[in-house]
Amino acid sequence: LISEEAPQTSKEAAGSYYGQSLRFGAVGTNVLGIWATGRTPQIAHVLATAVIDEYQERSGTEAERELGILREYYTGQLGAASATLDLRQAALTAYLAEHPAAATGTASQPEYARLSGEVAQQQSIVNGLNSSLQELDLRAASSLQGQQAVFNLVDQPSLPTAPQPQSRTTRLGYPLA
Repeated sequence: LISEEAPQTSKEAAGSYYGQSLRFGAVGTNVLGIWATGRTPQIAHVLATAVIDEYQERSGTEAERELGILREYYTGQLGAASATLDLRQAALTAYLAEHPAAATGTASQPEYARLSGEVAQQQSIVNGLNSSLQELDLRAASSLQGQQAVFNLVDQPSLPTAPQPQSRTTRLGYPLA
């Protein structure tokens, strides 16, 4: 509605006008009502439509931003967990190279039990992080449809179907005083 190239004073005046022309309020459970008024029904219609479009765009952008933050977090955690798993597996492999009887289970080896337990625990962490990343990928793939399902437009903005009341001077084409 307001051009990016418009002077700041024009933007402020338009923002003040549009701010006074819009009302929002809860209409019911999970239902938000948007009312727009304008000098003409067309201006009110454009204003209400612009608010709805902007909300949908911003909510989609916010969902993408959240997914990006989560992906970055899980990827970092997975990298650190995988590095720890590699170290623990290397320690277990080195121990088994020095003590081959530990793997056969013929002798009681508490160090082998500790190392193999650490490897199993770290493998579980890596698997959990991989699972979280897969869930995130699934969520990202379905986020557009999910966003549309969450934001269900019940009543499209529409122009009035009945003639708007006009003063006599307006009907005759005279300017307003």
